[in-house]
Amino acid sequence: MSVPFFSVVIDTYNYGNYLEQAIESVLSQSFPLKDVEIIVVDDGSTDDTSTRVKRFNKAITYVYKENGGQASALNAGFSRAKGSLVSLLDADDYWYKDKLKVVAEHFEKFDTVDVINHNLSILDENGGDEYLWNQDEGDVAFRQYNCEDYLRGVFIPVVPTSGNSFRMDCLKKTLPVPQSYRVCADSYLHTVLPLVARNILYIPKPLGGYRIHGKNCWSNHDTFTIERIIEKESLNLHDLQKWMDDMAINNRLILNKMQMAINRKKIFFYNGNGEKLKALKEAILYKDFAQISPPLSYRLLKRISVVASAVIPPDTYHELCEKTYFIYVWLMKKFWKGLKYAPIMNKIANNKMCSSKKK
Repeated sequence: MSVPFFSVVIDTYNYGNYLEQAIESVLSQSFPLKDVEIIVVDDGSTDDTSTRVKRFNKAITYVYKENGGQASALNAGFSRAKGSLVSLLDADDYWYKDKLKVVAEHFEKFDTVDVINHNLSILDENGGDEYLWNQDEGDVAFRQYNCEDYLRGVFIPVVPTSGNSFRMDCLKKTLPVPQSYRVCADSYLHTVLPLVARNILYIPKPLGGYRIHGKNCWSNHDTFTIERIIEKESLNLHDLQKWMDDMAINNRLILNKMQMAINRKKIFFYNGNGEKLKALKEAILYKDFAQISPPLSYRLLKRISVVASAVIPPDTYHELCEKTYFIYVWLMKKFWKGLKYAPIMNKIANNKMCSSKKK
């Protein structure tokens, strides 16, 4: 094969029963397969994964390694990737047949876009569609974001691993993924890529399926594992700060935003697990590290929302948020309307928050 256009990296650990469908979904793409390389990284599986991939021997590059977690598996795949574009696919998910074609068309049309994310359909264990990962997307064909949007707090849709594609030149700036990300390694990429990418494009249309099944800790409510993941995210901040220091990026705002997100996860976790006192304690101690102080009305609403998330049943809380969302939107529009952006953007540019000084 000549230099491939796409490198598809599939990481797997004991997902042999799903892996074949994932590989088949790549092999059945409408995009020319002569321009695609498939790299399957087996992170020390103890099931029949190696046997199942044998029938794809000529179509894929199979890499077996000792178990080291998702970050080490992705790094192993990235180090072997030769394509100018990289797409990720989890072994228990699959793509629709036009996924690579659509992504390639958008990369070619928008030459300053370095990252493309797309929506996914949520699947049950047997592969049946249930709902979309991101709801209420409307009729918009795509949305584009950049670093300034990210730093202003504009919501950039985040999707699971199988909805992510990158230009290799941009991805290399973030590698290697820290080994501490044994799970949820894509959360590291979601955090750092907006700081080095020229633009990020999001496609609301689902181009693949994300499977919920018994082996997902989030689906079987394995509270011990979920709590460990939240604790691990706190430790991951150290690795993230080191990367930002190495890249000479002003890191305070991003790290604070991540800490706020972790604290909110703790509140939701304790509440959903019936530990109301722990949830309430986290809510009372919750600190908003906003770089720009919004009006008192917004801060009061935010504080009420945080405390409510600790004591109200999660389903009821989310319903309440949907019904009061217009108040939040009105307050934020009022706030940003009276704020002059120029000094903020100058500060961002002067501090190199959106680009690296490292050559």
